[in-house]
Amino acid sequence: MFKRKMTGLVFGSMLLLAVSAATTGRSKDCPNFCPLHYDPMCGSDGTTYSNRCFLNIANCRDQSVQLVGEGPCPPKIECPVKCNRQLEPVCGTDGITYDNDCMLLMTTCQNPAIQLDYAGPCVECPTGCPKHFKPVCGNNGVTYPNRCLLNVAKCKDPSIELETYGRCSHSKMFKNV
Repeated sequence: MFKRKMTGLVFGSMLLLAVSAATTGRSKDCPNFCPLHYDPMCGSDGTTYSNRCFLNIANCRDQSVQLVGEGPCPPKIECPVKCNRQLEPVCGTDGITYDNDCMLLMTTCQNPAIQLDYAGPCVECPTGCPKHFKPVCGNNGVTYPNRCLLNVAKCKDPSIELETYGRCSHSKMFKNV
């Protein structure tokens, strides 16, 4: 009696899985169930899967789906087709000034490495300074050979200010900026 019930239960379960696989178009070799713990995984299809098990099921059904990284996928960016001509300059991480956020976003869609650096036009730091030696001390404790080289450093790091004329008392040595 027990053996007959078990056989019926196993057969019924197999039939249910086969019907489920046939009606949903899923491969019968792919699992259908996963634990419900949340440990997000980003798939190459741009989908955030709840955990590795769900990603593995997606890969089983479509082998082009691969793990891109642990954690949720970054939000998908809606790429603009055209932008308005409003002039609100922004500086990209590529050092180029874009007319507005939309123009930068069009570039970001083509090259995700290019992002917003800061609002406003990009500032070009001076590159040529005289070679005369009139040391100045920056508030970062660095002695610069002259005021021009301190200004180059300030251009790259706006927190740097002139502390005093002359060498710093506890000076770090100047490095090319």
